[in-house]
Amino acid sequence: MKKVLLTLSLAFVPAVASAQQVLGNINNLVVTAGNILRSVIPILFVLALIVFFWGLIRFLTKADDEEAKANGRRLMVWGIIALFVMASVWGLVSFLGDAVGIDQGQDIPAVPGVSPRAGAR
Repeated sequence: MKKVLLTLSLAFVPAVASAQQVLGNINNLVVTAGNILRSVIPILFVLALIVFFWGLIRFLTKADDEEAKANGRRLMVWGIIALFVMASVWGLVSFLGDAVGIDQGQDIPAVPGVSPRAGAR
């Protein structure tokens, strides 16, 4: 059993030795995910607003049909709920970011590492 654990731990030595490169890739992944989220969030707000207005239009235009009117009311409620939840989460993230001293527009700080030439002579 000890031999198996030793063999498995030695298999990960190259990954540990080049950990600086791995952390750089993780940093790039996090920055890319953040950029994608920055462009998706406004689209979600617009979709929730469209759902609300679509429900409002159905509610006003189908005033004589109770089922269509109820469907329009339901769409308006879900649109308002979606807008409220997204705005609340956005505000909570902003509040927590301010509480710990993270500016919302700044990039993620680089992970400190060891220069590859630090010990070479």
